[in-house]
Order: sequence, then C-alpha cells, then structure tokens
Amino acid sequence: MRDRKEILKDIILINGDLSLLEKELSPYSWDVEESLIVLKGIDFVTLFKKSIEDKVTFESLVKWANLIECRDDIDFETDVLQEYIFEIANPEINGELTRERVNEIILDLEMKIERTE
Repeated sequence: MRDRKEILKDIILINGDLSLLEKELSPYSWDVEESLIVLKGIDFVTLFKKSIEDKVTFESLVKWANLIECRDDIDFETDVLQEYIFEIANPEINGELTRERVNEIILDLEMKIERTE
C-alpha cells in the first residue's frame, strides 16, 4: 500500500488515472487532525494550463475537484483556491467549466501569485 501523502500529491497533479488514484486513496479517511499536503496556486495554474493545451479534459478537472473538495488531508495555499475547487466541483450550481472560464481562473491566479512573490 502506497503512502497516503504520495497518493494525494498524485491527485493534486493528476499524475495518473484519477479513478485509480481515488480507489487507491479509498482506504484512508477524509477526516484527519491536520492536513498532509498543501494545494498551491502554481500547481493549480500548471494543471489548468494542461487543460487549455488539451492534455487534461475539463471532465477530468471536475472529477479532480470533487476528489479534493472537503478533504481534511489537503490544505489550500489560499482561500481563493478553495473557492475555485468548490466552483469546479459543482458545475450544476456554478455553471459548466469552459475554456474561457479556465483562462479567467489562470489569469486571476497568476496575478495573485505575482503579488505574493
């Protein structure tokens, strides 16, 4: 059995098949005392750029966000990232994820990342 933190890292980066990663993570509880890994803005931007380059589907981004949303073992570098995860994980509430919206999110996060450097 692989280390939980390694699996979470692979999920954050979509490094592998999400369904297999989800199955691999399933023995572990969603609830923990403290997070094991932090989702960073740069990871988010890198992943979203892959979707613009058609290396990751929008459907995969929705599944990815659903795997991450509400997990106590994953923390977020900023609250904005957590808000974006909620938006993406819930297209029935927030609207379908489009290329235009992904570009808006990338631009927003890149500006926020630049301000913190």
